[in-house]
Amino acid sequence: MRTIVTIPLILALNPHGIGYGALAVMIGAGIGESAGYLYMLWRYLTRDKRLLIQVTPVSGVIARASGTIRDLVEVALPTTITNLCGIVAYAAEPVIIYIAFAHVGIARTQATALYGSFGMAAELLFLPTVLSSSISSVVIPAVSEAAAMQNERLVSRRLNQVIQATFMIALPSTVFFILSGHDLAHSLYKDHLAGSLLAYLAPTCVFIYILDPLSAILQGLNKALLSTVVTMFTSCIRMLCIYYFVGQAGQGIFGVATSIAISGIVATFLSLYFLRELVSMSINFLGLAKLVIATGLAAVPIHEIQSAFAAVSPLLQVTASLVLGSVVYLLAILYLRVLPIRTIHSIPWVGPTIARLLLHMPFVS
Repeated sequence: MRTIVTIPLILALNPHGIGYGALAVMIGAGIGESAGYLYMLWRYLTRDKRLLIQVTPVSGVIARASGTIRDLVEVALPTTITNLCGIVAYAAEPVIIYIAFAHVGIARTQATALYGSFGMAAELLFLPTVLSSSISSVVIPAVSEAAAMQNERLVSRRLNQVIQATFMIALPSTVFFILSGHDLAHSLYKDHLAGSLLAYLAPTCVFIYILDPLSAILQGLNKALLSTVVTMFTSCIRMLCIYYFVGQAGQGIFGVATSIAISGIVATFLSLYFLRELVSMSINFLGLAKLVIATGLAAVPIHEIQSAFAAVSPLLQVTASLVLGSVVYLLAILYLRVLPIRTIHSIPWVGPTIARLLLHMPFVS
């Protein structure tokens, strides 16, 4: 909905000035969020309407109200503080960047162009976080339920599932961005610097993608305050690194990328440290090793396509690499028993059809 609304609005308003173009983006974002809210409300009313008309004694409501409000505040307050810190940090980040660029003699217009290229690379880099964010939204109630039952083994199992699911997304994304990042940015944005920044940041995909699920696990364990501490601490580290690497070390826009990478790595290790203090972690290294093997197998056709299609259009290279690499990766994780057929079967709408097709392949069932 956001895309459908935003693109026509930009085409209509952008001729009046860049300010109107930015306004079109914000209007589209607002309509997209409103559409999401209305859809969730409609699903709730049509599917769980009985919860709205259930008769509950007033005494029972009053008895539970104080405990429910306390539980909500314990989670909502640290989460709100975390979001506010993130907003302040992202608002302050361009200011620090401009100050650092000015320190090395780069004009504001040139700095804006460089920061724009970084923004293009970041949009592509963070695109797979749509999936990791979905994992986060699912893991919070799952971990909360396990913690409420005081089942530490189940919490550890949920943690392993989250790590493996995130690695299943992060590892192939890392390889794809390293090998095809330049062509991807060039085909979409016609910007070579964005491609270089994307390939430069690609090795940190694992840390960036796993951070949201780890924060969700902390929230599920009712330790959202620890997630807030991690966010505040790493935001300060990111600001200091930006000023140092851009303004002092002279790395330019790659200094911004280095700062983002460092803050993401530090945040991930801090979250893992806090989780180790809260629950016993027994990571399934065999499953992770299988994912590494599957990613390595998928990298072979991607690399060969990059070499064989060097003279053709970047868009064709990217498309062929993405399709063939995804097919090889999917087959590899199936044959290595990382992804069971029953998991594919549970995908809405298309899952049963894909599962039936895969069952006709030898040695898959």
